[in-house]
Formats: sequence, structure tokens, C-alpha cells
Amino acid sequence: NVSVRNAFNSGVPVEQLNNVAVNDIIIVRLGSLPANVSHYAAIRVTDILDEPGSADSDRYTFNLKWAVFVE
Repeated sequence: NVSVRNAFNSGVPVEQLNNVAVNDIIIVRLGSLPANVSHYAAIRVTDILDEPGSADSDRYTFNLKWAVFVE
């Protein structure tokens, strides 16, 4: 819906996420073809399993909603 696109456009862009926490909402725009189509997603983190000393075992659970716009 339009609110996902508006939230993305009014947010502060970052290249990397740090210190992700439960209930964080991450809004992204995904690359697409053709160029006049935009895909946006809102990701809400619902659970984090962070095993001490091993980044390979970290797990994130999330909910995802997405929208497509033709410009």
C-alpha cells in the first residue's frame, strides 16, 4: 500500500543494519525490472536467537508485507 512507499521515502537510508531488536520494523525497496515497477517490503522482527560466540548460528524470525507500484 501507499504508506509503505511513503515510509520508505521519508526514512533515513542505511547500508547496514546493526543492533537489530525484536519489534524493529525495516522498510526496503527491492530492485526490479522493468524500471517503472517498484517493490517495497516492510519487515517486522518477531524473535531473535543470538547464540553467544557464533554469528553462524544466529536466527531471526520476522513477518513480511510487500507492495508493488507501477510508476
